[in-house]
Amino acid sequence: MKTLTDLLELVNKAIEKTNKERELMISIGEVDTQTLYDVFFIDFSGHVNQVAIRYYCVYESKSKDNRIERCQGYLNNEDNIQELYWFLKNRLRG
Repeated sequence: MKTLTDLLELVNKAIEKTNKERELMISIGEVDTQTLYDVFFIDFSGHVNQVAIRYYCVYESKSKDNRIERCQGYLNNEDNIQELYWFLKNRLRG
């Protein structure tokens, strides 16, 4: 069983990965169509203890291979913590 701490460590990794992808896109000046970009958006709602994660897997703006996946859950629910953890873990490559 993964804990809330384990989940938050993965959230940190997802944020770091998104920042690195953003820096890469800025440094080359455009999206390289041969490169896969992983972008995570993570929304915390503290008043209800909820997290919503959006994952964007992007090759280029109009590619049919682009995809968006979503997962959300409550941080005070063990099943939701497990679901959120594995959602992130399975999408964080490398």
